Amino acid sequence: MGEDYRSFLTVVYGSNYGSERNQLWNELRHINRTFISNAWAVLRDFNCARFTDNLSFAKLASFNDCIANCQLIDLKHVGSKWSWHNNNVGSGRIVGSFDRVLCNHLWIDTLANSFYEYHNHATNDHAPMVLHLIEKINSGPKPFRYFNY
Repeated sequence: MGEDYRSFLTVVYGSNYGSERNQLWNELRHINRTFISNAWAVLRDFNCARFTDNLSFAKLASFNDCIANCQLIDLKHVGSKWSWHNNNVGSGRIVGSFDRVLCNHLWIDTLANSFYEYHNHATNDHAPMVLHLIEKINSGPKPFRYFNY
């Protein structure tokens, strides 16, 4: 590592109750002001979806407003699209994406190749998550190549 930098990771567990999740969103805004000049990622169970057809926009607005206010983006992920299920099978099964990794632009600049993945649900309703921290490799300018087909 050529440069000296700091990266911070915040792990959250969002409440089932909207009023308590709003307290979490306010706390994340406060933490953001503390880490504004550092690489920062927030991860795990927000207990709230960002995008869905099943909920009205108003129910998602406070979470999305917090994300926008903190200037966070979703880190890329691989594997299953869904991080949670209700332990039912067949037509009674409900799935959602309540677990995620959000990060700021300094995280992307520093750890541009980082990503996360969900593993298979075993006995839990939430899928295990693995965050891969891969430092950006600066290999210099790439040569220009032209292929004539």
